[in-house]
Amino acid sequence: MRAGRLWPLAIAALLAGSVGAHVVLVVVATRDPSFAVEKDYYRKALAWDETMAQERRNAELGWSADVTVAAGGRGGGVVTARITDRGGRPVEGARVAVEALHNARA
Repeated sequence: MRAGRLWPLAIAALLAGSVGAHVVLVVVATRDPSFAVEKDYYRKALAWDETMAQERRNAELGWSADVTVAAGGRGGGVVTARITDRGGRPVEGARVAVEALHNARA
């Protein structure tokens, strides 16, 4: 066989290898529970400026959060958040939302 006839086989082998690699990546990405996509990531990205403005405002006010977690049985638990101002006094009327994630899995 001449070398001129082998190059189509080389191209076909490269394409087949690429398809095989993509199949392996898709299988790994869909099987492993550690892989995840951030929920509603686009809305969070659009709100980036507002989030940073809130962070700056909190820093100006000197607010801080002290969070404690008491784990309970069967997946339950209690989360306590204490929001204080620069002087250590509680911030009255503060609204707190918690998003808890399991560190080992997404």
